[in-house]
Amino acid sequence: MVSLMKQLVKTILIVLIISAAGYFIYSSVVIINEGNIGIAEDTGDKVVIQVLKPGVNVIWRSIIPGRVDVLRLPVKGSSFFDVTIDIPPLGLLDSKYYSINVPIDFNYRLQPERLSFDPGELKDGKQFIVRTVEKVAAGEINKEFSRYLSPSYQRLQLLRQQDDLVASAFTNIKNKCDALGIMITELNISGNISFPDNTAYYEGVRYYNELRQMERNNRKELLQLKSDLKKKDLSRDKYIDKLERISTLVKDNPDLLKYIYIDKLGGNVKVILSSEKTGVPFGLSLEDIKDEQKASGDIDNLR
Repeated sequence: MVSLMKQLVKTILIVLIISAAGYFIYSSVVIINEGNIGIAEDTGDKVVIQVLKPGVNVIWRSIIPGRVDVLRLPVKGSSFFDVTIDIPPLGLLDSKYYSINVPIDFNYRLQPERLSFDPGELKDGKQFIVRTVEKVAAGEINKEFSRYLSPSYQRLQLLRQQDDLVASAFTNIKNKCDALGIMITELNISGNISFPDNTAYYEGVRYYNELRQMERNNRKELLQLKSDLKKKDLSRDKYIDKLERISTLVKDNPDLLKYIYIDKLGGNVKVILSSEKTGVPFGLSLEDIKDEQKASGDIDNLR
């Protein structure tokens, strides 16, 4: 009986070990097919934890169910884009009509062991690669063309030199992309490069100058408006201060309200002072007459 129990325990342990090994292989081993790379992202921290090469890859964190997400991305690809080069100062007009347009198509191959950018950027897939190549291309082509764009637009020189300028720019584009881990296997101009003619250029210059003049006028009007508003604010503050002083004066001298009211009735109304006892204007009350009589009698007695 004891022997049977031992055998049963061994069998259970073997099954558990095999199950654990099977779960480990199933959950943590990721196979990437040839011609692809994998981007392993921690779904909890939202960060790329590993770039997976073609073949067998082990991801320890994936032992926890749902912890790791794997994005598979083709190593090779192709795309196209347009590089827009602004002619100073017409770039401020934000119109392709006044810009040089260079159509480009390219093929690439990722080099996983040489990637020099954040692998997390690859979560956007092919879109990130296209944006990166387009950014590099725009910078290099603009650098080659810029000598004929400023201080003046030299269209004829650009037409004559465009092949050499493009060739030089393409060499630099390939070198810079290769340093990032993106090998450009093919790079071409996919159509005609459009150069605005001189008529369009000078039309754009006039348009730009008109906008600048309008901007200057608007700025002057804005400054004048601010100045007027400031003056009105000062005038209002003075008026409020005057009212506050009048309020304080009336509070300290209540009788002023009666005089102010009478004075404001009309231009022909004069301020009349009356007795506080009788309300009759001074000089018209009986008390005034009696006072005069008393004063007169006193004088007679003295005589």
